[in-house]
Amino acid sequence: MRVLNRTPYVQGTHFTSSDGTDPQNMFNDTLSEVTSKSGDLTIVLTPGQITGMGFAGLKGNSLTVVGESDSVEVFSHTQSLQDESITDWFDYFFEPFTQIGDVLVSGIPPFSDIEITITIEGASAECGVCAFGMLYSFGDTTQGTKIEILDYSTKETDEFGVTTFEEGPFSKRISAEIFAPNTQINRMQRTLAQSRATPTFYDFVDGTTFDEVLTVFGFYRDFSIVVRYPQHFLCTIDIEGLT
Repeated sequence: MRVLNRTPYVQGTHFTSSDGTDPQNMFNDTLSEVTSKSGDLTIVLTPGQITGMGFAGLKGNSLTVVGESDSVEVFSHTQSLQDESITDWFDYFFEPFTQIGDVLVSGIPPFSDIEITITIEGASAECGVCAFGMLYSFGDTTQGTKIEILDYSTKETDEFGVTTFEEGPFSKRISAEIFAPNTQINRMQRTLAQSRATPTFYDFVDGTTFDEVLTVFGFYRDFSIVVRYPQHFLCTIDIEGLT
């Protein structure tokens, strides 16, 4: 499991420039209020010392994050925002484009003077949430992780039995168990305690491989740590995503 221990966003300190409409919307933790642009969207930040960035509510073809320190490029990451998983020839020829909306970027060198340039390429580009901070990794996610959604759509049935639906947003929920060495127990408990009542990014993918279904922007409803083995402990955690 990876957790982004967020740096509190301060507009006058961290924000440099953006060519999108409503540029502050992507920093207000609300997915329904976005920063958008017709064509490529570019944002420049000076986030301070960080090692990771999280994005949610993305729309576009690709995401590029470039970091410079003293005008020298020290980090570059480009990722497609198109789900290219193909299961058969029918998918190859006929399955429509599927948007990847959640991305967690790791490996940013922790330079205090780093300048981050974010580029979302596409005919129409959007970003719902951008967060940054120190990214911590704690052990491995065990098998049996539960993924579900909470649907906020409504339905009404009239006196004649006719049911009408109004589509609404939904939030993702993840329940997982983490197997980690005892040397991480203090930092894990401290990091999660610091993240209480703070929306942040949680990632339950082994290693650094991206997998959208196991990445969620939200808050933990509950976590518990059990020291069960001589050198390892178990942590169960329930995450509720935001809309």
